[in-house]
Parts: sequence; structure tokens; C-alpha cells
Amino acid sequence: MMRADTTTGQTGSATPRRVLPWLVYPCVALILTAWLVTAIANLDSPLHLKHVSGAWIAMSHWATQGVYYTPLEFDGHFGGSRFGPLAVALQAAAHKLFDDPIVGPKLLHVFYILALIAGLWTLLGPLRLAGHTRLLLAVLPLCTWIGWTAGLTIRHDPLPAALQVWAVVLIARHAKPSTLGVVLAAVLTGLAFLSKVSALWGAAACFFWLVFLAPKRLALFIPVWWVVVGVGLLLIEHFSGGHFSENMRVCLFPDKAAGGDSALTKSAYRVALILIVEPVLWITLPLGALGAWLGRKHAPYLAWSCLFAALMSAYLMTKAGIDANHLIDLVAVATLGTGMWLSAMRDRRQAHHVPPNSEAATPHLAWSAIVAATLLIACAVSFASPDRPTGAWGKRAGQVTDAAADLAGIRPIKSAERRVRDQLEPGEHVLSFNPMVPVLLGEDPVVVDPWMLRIYFADHPEAEAAFARRIAEREFDACVFGIKVGPELDYHPQHFGELTLQTVREHYQLDDVDAYAVFRPKPVVSE
Repeated sequence: MMRADTTTGQTGSATPRRVLPWLVYPCVALILTAWLVTAIANLDSPLHLKHVSGAWIAMSHWATQGVYYTPLEFDGHFGGSRFGPLAVALQAAAHKLFDDPIVGPKLLHVFYILALIAGLWTLLGPLRLAGHTRLLLAVLPLCTWIGWTAGLTIRHDPLPAALQVWAVVLIARHAKPSTLGVVLAAVLTGLAFLSKVSALWGAAACFFWLVFLAPKRLALFIPVWWVVVGVGLLLIEHFSGGHFSENMRVCLFPDKAAGGDSALTKSAYRVALILIVEPVLWITLPLGALGAWLGRKHAPYLAWSCLFAALMSAYLMTKAGIDANHLIDLVAVATLGTGMWLSAMRDRRQAHHVPPNSEAATPHLAWSAIVAATLLIACAVSFASPDRPTGAWGKRAGQVTDAAADLAGIRPIKSAERRVRDQLEPGEHVLSFNPMVPVLLGEDPVVVDPWMLRIYFADHPEAEAAFARRIAEREFDACVFGIKVGPELDYHPQHFGELTLQTVREHYQLDDVDAYAVFRPKPVVSE
């Protein structure tokens, strides 16, 4: 009787175990296909190209003319950038190769995301997970709004994330990493730092992994990392004519506080808002933290990666001007931690000699099914929206049909250039909140990065006053802002600065609202 019960139990739970892969593989194929179709269909569209992407486009615009890291003020223009030199160089190369400021860089981001997914797949290998589970976890970043949009915009955050994941892969391939693996890991983490100055979690994870498991290899890792970083900084300083260090100094160490620094409580509130629209993170973050703790002995490299990525993400979110795109690293390591949790649960069952098809394995199967369902729901509801979801779930669900119609070609998708030229004419001298607009008009952008302009003006009030006089004298044919502003230009002064915005309000009026809010000079009243 006892034997019959056991057999029945094993047969009953063996069925979902056999069926689950056939549910997961189509789910993964759907996610990858949907993302790739969206990316390719929007290569020249303005999808997710907000002002930060515009600053990247402005940087590559100047770089293609041989000007890397423009001076902070030159010939009536304002430079300044907070972006990493390697990412800027790749952006400029893609811009020049495709002779387009948008298509080439967007294709780069598709490559970044695919490299990140491949790195996660490889890094999950030592955990000895089932093939469908491993694949599901590898594509999990695409099932968050952060990861989904990272490959559709132009911000380059996936680049350092992918480089760091592959660095950890090289360190973790063997119990005692090879000389070549250590060297390549140091090179990749050094390149990640040159892509983004906050990209340090990969180097920290590799460093502490070597401290505990292969301390002799530190004598190789540390010098190589410093050589890569040092040579890279010297090269960009040379090619920028010294403007790179000037840009970084003003960005990281301004003479005067420009205001807008977020308090810790405000940062926690912002993170909470981000998590509200990230249902997948509700699962992966707590399980990832638990998995990193449980697997710290079995897979210490993953535990260190999770820890330092979480610490760096928490630090970044305390800074003003930081958005959800900087959390792509946390999304990646949360999936790794989740894999560690699944691996720890499997090891626990094996330690207690529980057959994989027994009833005790049902929670694991149920969890996998829940994740698969979550991915489908998230992919269908959260990610098809043409803009970042900020409203209620019902509003977001209503946008799915419009996005599906766009992707099917039922409605034409206007290119970014066409949308700009619907409202502005080539040759017009414009001051734009999104620096992409003048670039698409064939004009050098007056402001490379409106965020940096505010910081520069905090140190140079005389430059701000002179710029306000130019606006008051109606030098610009149009001032262009996002469509969310009203006729009174109700906009936060963290970009441009309050004096600049106030001067625009006084001397310009709203003329057109479509893709952008276009302000044109008010008629001159004769006395």
C-alpha cells in the first residue's frame, strides 16, 4: 500500500515536470521575438529617446566632427557631459558607420542586451539548473521595464552591465581561474569603468572572489585593471584636448552645489515607485537576496556580484538626476541570485534524498510555472506600451492594442526626423531641451546636456545671465520642450536652470504641441 502511494505521487508530479519545459520555451521565444521585433521596427523612431538619449546623440554629433568632450562653453554653445569615454567612442563609431545618429547606436544596444543575456546564460551554468530554468532566468531582465527599454533607447547602461557579467564569467569558469581568465576579467572590468564611472561592482566581485579563493592572482588582476583604466583615460584626455577631465570635474565635483540632491527617504520613495511597475522584481529581488546568502559557499562569485551590485545601485539612487535605467545591473544580478536560490533548493532536496519527481518537488515546479505566467502577463501588459508606464494598470493595458498595431504595420511609425520636421524647419536656430532635435535638423546643438548646463551655471552665474540675455533678445527661432509642459512652461528647473526657463516664459509663447512643445518669440510690443 505504501509503495502504491509513492508511485502515484511520483507519477502525478512527473506530468507537470515534463510539461513545464514546453510551457517555458514558447514563453522565452515570445519574449525574445517581441523584443527583437520592437527593437528592429523602431530603429529610426523616437521611441524612448528622451533628453538623456538626446545628450548622447549630441555627444556623438560632435565626436563625428572630431570634437570629443566639447568645452563647457564655446562659440555660443554649452558642452559638458557625465558619460563614459568608451561608450561615447562606440556611440560616435556607430553614428559614423551608419551615417545616422539613431540607427547605429540603437543597433549597438541590441547587441549589448544579447551579450548580457548570453553572459547570464553562461554564468548560470555552474549552478547545474535544468535547461529551461536556466534559459528562463537568462531572459528575465527583458521581463522588466528596465531591461526591456535598455535595448530600445540610447543610454549605454547595458554595455557596462554586460562587460561586468562576462568578467565574472571568466573568473568563475574554474575553481582556480587561469592566468588568461584573470587578465581578460581585469580588462573587461576596466572597460566597464571606462564606459560608466559607477560600473565597479564587477571589479569588486572579482577582487573579493580572488581574495578568498585565489589570492595570488590579485597580483595580476589589480595591475592589469589599472593599466586598462589608466591608458584609456590618457587616450581620451589626449583626443579631447583636456576637456574630458574638465567635464568630469564639473560633473562630479562642482564648485557650488547646484541643488536637487535627493534625500535618502526620497530615493527610497523613487525606488518604491519603480518597483510598483516591475512585477518580476517582486519575485527576483527577495529570492535573489536569499539565494545569494544560501549560495555564498557554493557560488561565492555570484554572492559577491549580487552584494556589490545592490550596494552600488542603492548608492546611485541617492543621487539627483538618476533614473531607473541605472538599475539594469541590479536586475541582472537579481536573476543570478534567483538561480542560486533554485540551486540551493535542489541541493537541499538531494541532501534529504528526495526524488526529483516526488511531491516535495512540487513547490519548485509551482514557482517555475508562476514565473512563466508572470513573464507572459508582464510581456503582454507592461512592455508593449510606447512610453514608460506611469499610470494605472488599466491605462497601460489599453495601450497594448495601439503598440500591436504599430508593430504590425497597420499604423505607420514616423521616424524621429520626420516627427521633428513636422514642427520645425531645417535651418531654424533652436534651443531644445532634447539635444536630438537640432541634430536631426542638421544644426549643432546649442546645449549638449541641459542637466550639465544647470551645474555649469551654478559655478558661473555670469554665463547664465549672458545666456538669458540671448533668449530675451529672441536669438532663437524656437525653444523646444517635451509635450508635458503647459503654456506657462511649468517645468522643473533642474534642467537649464530657473533663470533660463523664466526668460523663455517672458519672451516666448507656446505655438505648437505635437511630438514636442514648441515655443516661438512673442510679438514685440512697440511703445
